Amino acid sequence: MEAIQSKQFTLKQVLKDNWCSFLDAHHSLVPRYAAYNVWKVINCREPDGLGYATFACPIHPSEFQRVPHSCKSRFCSICAKVQIDKWVTNRNQLFPNCSYFHITFTVPSQFRTLLFEKRALLNAVFTACTETLISFCKERGFLPAITAVLHTFGNDLKRHVHIHCIVSAGGLKLTGKKRTIHPDDQT
Repeated sequence: MEAIQSKQFTLKQVLKDNWCSFLDAHHSLVPRYAAYNVWKVINCREPDGLGYATFACPIHPSEFQRVPHSCKSRFCSICAKVQIDKWVTNRNQLFPNCSYFHITFTVPSQFRTLLFEKRALLNAVFTACTETLISFCKERGFLPAITAVLHTFGNDLKRHVHIHCIVSAGGLKLTGKKRTIHPDDQT
């Protein structure tokens, strides 16, 4: 058994070490946009890859700082984290101050190939999810706050279309007053 030293493994390093050999073996299976995103992640914050901005002090022009450009790819473990944190902060400001439920809607496996071939149909999945949730809540006399996020792959990177919804446990009564639904409430 081989012990692994305290070397830090990052997505960027794994891609740097293995991407060329993977691409050589599976070139026909890799879409152009995927290859471009991998290139961006490998070159993220690399001055020779994506370039850099140079900032100089107006008083001391010989003193300058080079700041490498980031890739801003949602696949980058560093850049995506920044974007996710901004997104979460912005969403939290829009939601009411109450408890939430995490609800996942999954598309049956029989429809997954169709959704990959006709990607415009993914909007229908969003519509079905939100109409279901709103209808359910309207029957209980309130309108919830909902945020929905589409995932087209599962953890195993196989096609698995599903939508994660964050739904407020309370909302606006149809009369305009706040109502909170408790998890024990089955009515």
